[in-house]
Amino acid sequence: MKRFSVIIMVIILLISNMEIIYGEESKNLKFTSISAGSQHVLVIESGNIWYWGSNRYGKLGNGTKKPNSTPLKISGTGDWKSVEAGRDYSLALKKDGTLWGWGLALSSEDNYKNYINKPIKLSEDKWKMVSAGSVFFIGIKEDNSIWKGCVYDKDYNVQPYMRITQIGFSKDWKDISVGDNHALLIKKDGTLWSYGQSNNGALGLGEEIQYAYELPIQVGQDKNWIKIHAGWSESIALKKDDSLWSWGFVHNRYIFKPTKIEEKIEYIDLDTYGHITYVDKKNTVWTYSGPKYITPTDYPYKRRKVEGIKDVISIENGTRFSVALDRNGNIWTWGDNETGELGYGKGCISYSPIQIGTSNKWEKIYGKNSTVHGGIKEDNSLWVWGNSYVGRLGYAGGVIPMKMNEEKIGKK
Repeated sequence: MKRFSVIIMVIILLISNMEIIYGEESKNLKFTSISAGSQHVLVIESGNIWYWGSNRYGKLGNGTKKPNSTPLKISGTGDWKSVEAGRDYSLALKKDGTLWGWGLALSSEDNYKNYINKPIKLSEDKWKMVSAGSVFFIGIKEDNSIWKGCVYDKDYNVQPYMRITQIGFSKDWKDISVGDNHALLIKKDGTLWSYGQSNNGALGLGEEIQYAYELPIQVGQDKNWIKIHAGWSESIALKKDDSLWSWGFVHNRYIFKPTKIEEKIEYIDLDTYGHITYVDKKNTVWTYSGPKYITPTDYPYKRRKVEGIKDVISIENGTRFSVALDRNGNIWTWGDNETGELGYGKGCISYSPIQIGTSNKWEKIYGKNSTVHGGIKEDNSLWVWGNSYVGRLGYAGGVIPMKMNEEKIGKK
């Protein structure tokens, strides 16, 4: 999943989370991994997994089906490295590289229950990375082979239990990104591949019909792809020459083959969800959305500068809004604010960046594609704001930043 930036993100979609589990954890952050799926959040703090939100299909991993509106810890040893929250299931890597899971379709063939509400080991092998979508997840093992686990079949029927199977026989895969029900992959030779459902042209194969591919299909013949991101029904990618490409259902248009939208971008961070935004090497923010942050009226897309903000080092896009962090430690938001996404109240749309509060001690931001957002401050404290439906904020709810303090996370 996204490797465009160095920020830690929480993704809460009604469909899925699209982040990659990486094998390395931060040496500086108390919170080494943060992820969220449909209405639940997972956090690793000092090697322990904490959870809150909806517990449909046991996806919180606490041995019950009861939701939690405050953070609780999964019992066990503190040897977790990273977490990935899908729509109705959860995955985690331990420090030894083994893959674990719980939630929908994560029972075993010998113990069929349709779901499991406690972490179980899915593989003894060592994994480099795993990327989860709504329908399936894909991972790369240490030998650079790719493997998948399906929660639903191609007709969206829940699998009785999850089989983890190898996709093809190649052992030269370098990167993966899984969206809702499609995936993008890059091989070590720089070729681009796609896999899964061809809905809305998301696979970039030029097809206007919907079809499910059981093996990766090469997209074009170029060998200079370096970055990929699979969204809900859209895809974006970058080449070595820093050209930016997009296809699928983007900006309310269907694009069935990779289309160059920028000849060259020199960026330090880039994100997309319905609109594309990036930060250049001069720390200026640019967007391909329209003047009111939503969809452009022209095609091909024309970029525009986001005025009223400078010295930006990271960016996050959600549904019709953006969140940015500047080098002075300030957080800025703009766009839609229906459920408090912008962090300074509810219901007031902003067409230009507004600073959240007066604090300038923020170090990280997270909150892609979701109605729950937050940041991590210099003291490693975790803060959240936005929609508190089904306890996904981990407290009673609020539209301004609230600290998830040590009384909530970090103590037994």
